[in-house]
Amino acid sequence: MHYKHLIGSFAKAYPFRIIGTFVVSFVSQLFTIFLPIYIALSYDLLFDVQSHRARLLGFIPEEWIADFEGYFTLFVVVLIIRGVLDFCERYFTSYLGEIHLSFLRMKIFDHQLKMSMQVYDEKGFAKYLLRYSGDLTSIQAFLSKGIIRFGSDMVLLVLALGIFFSLHLYLGITLSVLSILLAVVVYLLNRFLYNASVARRNAKSGLLKFVTSRLQGLLTIKVFNRFVPEMGRYQKRVATLLRLGRDYQQITSLIGAVIPFGLYLTIGMVMWVTVHLKNEASSGVDPKTFFTALLLLITITPVFRRCFRVSIVWRNGGISYQKLADILQLPREHTTGTVAVDWKDPDIVTEKLVFTYPGQDIPVLQDLDLNIPFGQITAIQGNGGMGKTTLLKLLNGLYVASAGEIRIAGTPIENINIKTLRKNMAVITDQCTLLGKTVFEAVSYSRKAKHREQVTEILDVLGLLPSLPLDYRIGEMACNLSKGQQKLLMYARAFLTKKSILLIDEPFSELDTDSIYRVIRYLNQIRYERTIVLLSCKRISEYLEIDVRYELKSPYREEPPIEPKVHLVI
Repeated sequence: MHYKHLIGSFAKAYPFRIIGTFVVSFVSQLFTIFLPIYIALSYDLLFDVQSHRARLLGFIPEEWIADFEGYFTLFVVVLIIRGVLDFCERYFTSYLGEIHLSFLRMKIFDHQLKMSMQVYDEKGFAKYLLRYSGDLTSIQAFLSKGIIRFGSDMVLLVLALGIFFSLHLYLGITLSVLSILLAVVVYLLNRFLYNASVARRNAKSGLLKFVTSRLQGLLTIKVFNRFVPEMGRYQKRVATLLRLGRDYQQITSLIGAVIPFGLYLTIGMVMWVTVHLKNEASSGVDPKTFFTALLLLITITPVFRRCFRVSIVWRNGGISYQKLADILQLPREHTTGTVAVDWKDPDIVTEKLVFTYPGQDIPVLQDLDLNIPFGQITAIQGNGGMGKTTLLKLLNGLYVASAGEIRIAGTPIENINIKTLRKNMAVITDQCTLLGKTVFEAVSYSRKAKHREQVTEILDVLGLLPSLPLDYRIGEMACNLSKGQQKLLMYARAFLTKKSILLIDEPFSELDTDSIYRVIRYLNQIRYERTIVLLSCKRISEYLEIDVRYELKSPYREEPPIEPKVHLVI
């Protein structure tokens, strides 16, 4: 059970709330036991029978229940207290589960944001919180039903069993034996239910994944007229889920029928024992005792039902907890570098740099040597698949080199704090999407009015005004903008930061002639103030003077020379 530290950390964070919930639950269970025993007192008052066997409520003053009016008044008081306690128990238990989910959600999101990008890309956990939301529901049930509620239920059953033994030894033995037999039967059925539940849940996850991918590719389905085959695949998945759902419901229905059958059988056996002992003066069961036992059995019937089904809660919750624990154990980014770096004129040097993706034998980059000076524009060109985007991620600390070294301002990159590195390095790439609801938020990451003037100036330089005002709503992931507008806003976001190092992936893709001219003019203005690196599969425009040029080639085959494919006319 590798996830127990998650439960332990939650317990340390909210000890008083957990203890309070247990206390409320315990007191509520005491009143659950108290109420049917108190109701049994009405037997004496209604039938004028003075029975003193098993007088469990002798602590109540006689004058309080000397007549039916006094008895009924106290009954109403007890009933109100029981109702309030029942509400408090349900609310505290369920709300504790909600707090636990919030606690885990924060842990998941925090870890995902700090997770190593290399591991993140490899594992593909980008949609964990959405795709596996069912796991969080199982975890909530594990805490609220499998621990808190089950713990209080066991307290109730122990109290009830003790009362049965105090009423009569044979009644206690009967209840104990039948409860154990019923528990064994339900446990065996729950094992079948567990397998059916896992298969059904996996099918649901697969169906959700299928729907998500097809909706993301809706344009492809429409353009290539793929409605019929995709609908056929969906129908097969739905049919499989329906079959698994049928099997699941058969087992749950059987369990739902077996539990009340067993409980009513227990009541019948209690009656049989009562009749069997009726003629034995020394050990007979008087009517009031039987009445008390019957009320107790009816009261604890739903408790038995919950306890008999708790194993499936444990199993499903344990699987979900383990999934979460596995994710939280994935390595985070290296952030411990403490060496101070002079960011006034940082150069970048790579020596014998090697990078190989996990599971691959052929490296993307092999023995790469670069010398990228400050105050100049360096162009790194290469055909698709030559490692330009990978190199960008290595320079930004998103990936860790397999071998070789990267030095920034003479300092090895692993010795630089990752936050400090990115604080001084701006990146322009289609993979760094625009966040925010409006143009202003996407460019500035801020809602402060003092930044609006600066954003307006940079948008004007890039020719985005007045077509894109600051408060224009760009949509989710900038879906309301064209690719060219998105690229220019990425430039605006990077230019606004005025960071010492500027990395640009495919600098002129998606841009029209006028936009390219504006970007080039601005780059020429700032070239002596920053370390500028352009990575492109095309030859950089002749209107942008390149100081240093490198060409990435595969070490395993000869690459044809890169021919210019863009002719800029200004």
